[in-house]
Amino acid sequence: MRRIALLLVILAAVVAIGTACGADGSDATLELPADEALARSAEALAATDSFRVAFEGEVGVEGEGLDIAALDSLPTEQTAFEGEGAVDRPDRARIDVDIDVGPIALPATVVRVGDDVFVEAFGQSTRVDVPAGQARLLDPAALAEAALGWIEDPVEAGSESRDGVETVRIEGSVDGEALSSALGGIVGEAGLSEAVSQGEVVVWIGVEDLLPRRIEVDYTATAERADTGGSVSLTLEADLFDYGDEVTIEAPEGATPLDLDDLPGLLGS
Repeated sequence: MRRIALLLVILAAVVAIGTACGADGSDATLELPADEALARSAEALAATDSFRVAFEGEVGVEGEGLDIAALDSLPTEQTAFEGEGAVDRPDRARIDVDIDVGPIALPATVVRVGDDVFVEAFGQSTRVDVPAGQARLLDPAALAEAALGWIEDPVEAGSESRDGVETVRIEGSVDGEALSSALGGIVGEAGLSEAVSQGEVVVWIGVEDLLPRRIEVDYTATAERADTGGSVSLTLEADLFDYGDEVTIEAPEGATPLDLDDLPGLLGS
């Protein structure tokens, strides 16, 4: 019944990633400390009008005692997802995604236009009455700078060409508090706010325009509590490209209003 919530959480991670330019072809990252390069990259990203993103990853929850409303449709094992989509600032996004929920592959398209969220699945278009907190997860403007802030103690780790674009690689450990906040407080909601978290974030930033070209996240938060233990994990690989290309995103025509509590008839419980 809550698989739309799962869609929103996964897409939040992706859209968040899609959150200063060397116009003469020079290296704009030269002599910049890694943390400042990340801050400049967030600024450059916030100034773009549009971009596309392709992604894949896994999200999972282990521990029956964990009460995570946004993820309670997940099996205990990892759930894989992949997709591609476009973002048109300030408040439009269209993401096609396939999610493996147990034995079922769930394909869907999630569209955000202004304050409205639409889901296209199994030949049906619905306008979903999404709670304000979950709707914000699909707000590219609000989440634009978040992903680049998930890196704690960043360091520069060389340079390389990605799809013909010269980039600098920056890596560091995961700031669990910042990541959880960006994803709607999932870690805190699970009772893992005091958990031991570990992981790595790697970002490739264009040396001329400072725009992020690829982000990889590998994160786990684990807690051992008196009543139960458990963990929340996320792995994500995302490529960002086609910055500034024209993007047209419209609300689906004839979408039927639907409350999240009525989802069993659309997607199954």
